[in-house]
Amino acid sequence: MLGAIKDHNLEAAPGRLGQGSKETYEYILKYKGKLNKGEDYENIAIKANSDGSFLRLKDVARVEFGSYTYTATNRVDGKPVAGFAILQTAGSNANEILTEIEKQVKVMETTLPKGVKPIIMYNSKDFLDASIHQVVETLVIAFVLVFIVVFIFLQDFRSTLIPAIAVPVAIIGTFFFLQLFGFSINMLTLFALVLAIGIVVDDAIVVVEAVHSKMEQTGMPVEHATMHSMSEISGAIISITLVMCAVFIPVGFMQGPAGVFYRQFAFTLAIAILISAVNALTLSPALCAMFLNDPQGEHGEHGHKKVLEQDSSMLLMPASTA
Repeated sequence: MLGAIKDHNLEAAPGRLGQGSKETYEYILKYKGKLNKGEDYENIAIKANSDGSFLRLKDVARVEFGSYTYTATNRVDGKPVAGFAILQTAGSNANEILTEIEKQVKVMETTLPKGVKPIIMYNSKDFLDASIHQVVETLVIAFVLVFIVVFIFLQDFRSTLIPAIAVPVAIIGTFFFLQLFGFSINMLTLFALVLAIGIVVDDAIVVVEAVHSKMEQTGMPVEHATMHSMSEISGAIISITLVMCAVFIPVGFMQGPAGVFYRQFAFTLAIAILISAVNALTLSPALCAMFLNDPQGEHGEHGHKKVLEQDSSMLLMPASTA
C-alpha cells in the first residue's frame, strides 16, 4: 500500500518530446505531480485483478488528511498556530524582501477568517534596522565628542568643522566602493563602519592639531603653517595607514568559511582607512587653509617675520661656515 502511494505521489520533470530534432513541433510532457485532494488518494490503484478491474485504496482503507506529525504542537500564548518560514535566496536583498513580506502580511490579514490573524515570530529586519541605527548613533556620538574635545583643547570653533566634514566624506566614499565591489549593507559591513568612524576622526584631528601647533610655535600664516605641517606629518599618516591596512587586508583573502565570513568586514574597514588617509593628505589641509584664522598676538606677524629672517640668513650663510 505504501509503495503504491509513493509511486503515484511524486514530483518529476518529464521534459519534452522532439527537443533538438529536425521536426517542426516539439511536445511538452506535463505531469500532475504530488496529489493534493482526498479523491486522488482514494483512486490510487493498489492491485489489478484478473477480470480487468482494479483494487483501489478506498476499497481497503479510509482516506483523510491528518497532521504532519503527532508528536509536537505549535502554540503561541496558549493558542494553536500554523507556522511557516520564508528563506532568502542567494544574491537577494534581505531588507527589500522583509519589507515586502510585511506588506503582504497586512494584505493577508484582511482576507483571513474571523478570529485568525497573522503574526511574525522572528524578523531579521529588526536586527538589520538596529545595526543601521547603531551606525547612525555612533556617528552622532563621534561628532559630539570631536566637537567637545577639539573645542576644549584648541579653543577654536572653526577647527571643529574640519573633522565634521572629513568624517562623512570618508563614510560616503566607503559606500561608493562597497557598491563598486558588489558588497551589501549587512551586519559585517555595518560593524566595520562603526569601527572605521573612530579611525577617520583621528586622521582629521591629527592634521588640525598639527597646523594649530605650527602656527602657535612659529606665527606663520595658516597657508604656510599648513604646508609645513603636512610636510612633517605626511609620512606618519601614510605609514600608519599602510600598517592598519596590512592588518585587515590579508583577512579578506582567507580561504574557507572564515574567509567568506570576514571578507566584507576586512575590505570595508580597509577602504574606509584608505579614504581617511587620502582625506588627511588632501581635504583636511585644504579645509585648514580655508577655515582657520591666522595667528595673533606675540607669535603673530612678528614671529612670522622672525622665522622668515632666520630662513633667509641660513640661505645666505657661506658654505665654509655652514
